[in-house]
Amino acid sequence: MKVLAVETSCDETSVAVVEENQILSNVVATQEEVHAPFGGVVPELASRRHLEMLPTLTQRALEKSSLSLSDIEGVAVTASPGLVGALLVGLSYAKALAFARGLPFVGVNHLEGHLNSVFLEEKNTPSITSTPSNSPLQRGRMAGELNAPQYPYCCLVVSGGHTSLYHVRSFGEYRRLGNTRDDAAGEVYDKAAKLLGLGYPGGPILDRLATQGNPKAFHFTIPNLGDKTSLEFSFSGFKTAVRLLVEKQKTISPTFQQDIAASFQEVVTSFLLNRIISAAQKCNTKTIAVVGGVASNQGLRKKLEALRAEEYSIHIPPLFLCTDNAAMIGYVGGQYLKRGVQSPWNLNATAVHELG
Repeated sequence: MKVLAVETSCDETSVAVVEENQILSNVVATQEEVHAPFGGVVPELASRRHLEMLPTLTQRALEKSSLSLSDIEGVAVTASPGLVGALLVGLSYAKALAFARGLPFVGVNHLEGHLNSVFLEEKNTPSITSTPSNSPLQRGRMAGELNAPQYPYCCLVVSGGHTSLYHVRSFGEYRRLGNTRDDAAGEVYDKAAKLLGLGYPGGPILDRLATQGNPKAFHFTIPNLGDKTSLEFSFSGFKTAVRLLVEKQKTISPTFQQDIAASFQEVVTSFLLNRIISAAQKCNTKTIAVVGGVASNQGLRKKLEALRAEEYSIHIPPLFLCTDNAAMIGYVGGQYLKRGVQSPWNLNATAVHELG
């Protein structure tokens, strides 16, 4: 089934065409220049930009896949969770397109899209690459190179809006093991970067800066959540620690920024790694997947690479599938549609909708 998919859960507009696990096209328009003056995403501006971009991106996605609307056999769209206004734009657009063409339609949970992003590959063209490396964790996968996990596996979803651990038993069967109690990991990266005056989006800037600093320059304490077996997260304390360190400085020097970035990155990535290892042990598996925007963080990827020496099977999407994209929505939607699962036309957008 050839599925046209739409993703508008936050500040990236994306349209893709997917057939089974093959990406025929995946077009993404970012909104960084729209939100940068405000230091974060403005929901109303995000919604308006989605509305402007969707027709153009749909045409571009069809052209890149060498298909027309008459070739499309189903429509999938992110229905939850996310910014309600942004979700409504994509959902309304996808519904109208499906209804006008007489196509089956299904709403997809954004988190389920991320959980399944490790199963996707591009059909004809190489993925976007990161820094050159022989490691599949440090570069984009090439066409025909699929390193999908075997069920069951443990998966860490880590992004600007979510930090959760799941036990993925099979497609559609997910058990949530832990969640963040406050900020998501990607969110606290952006907030820490803002405190350091690094600009927006701050996460990638802080990640790059961390390579130039001393990871032992400052001590950050991993939070005590009251239970040694807990698989929950808390990141707000790291943000507070950065703020207190910044307030003590008369001037913010480049060296100070680099050392804070390196120390911050070291503790956050170690915290994430500790939790995913504990989750894998609890589920009696050595198969681990890490997905979401923060999965593109180079510090985290290096730590995941080191786990391979301990005989863990590590699975992580190429960089272009870590951030929000419609391809993962198309894959999940296609799996449901071929099973006969469709959504009602009165399906509404939902801001908060956790899996498991």
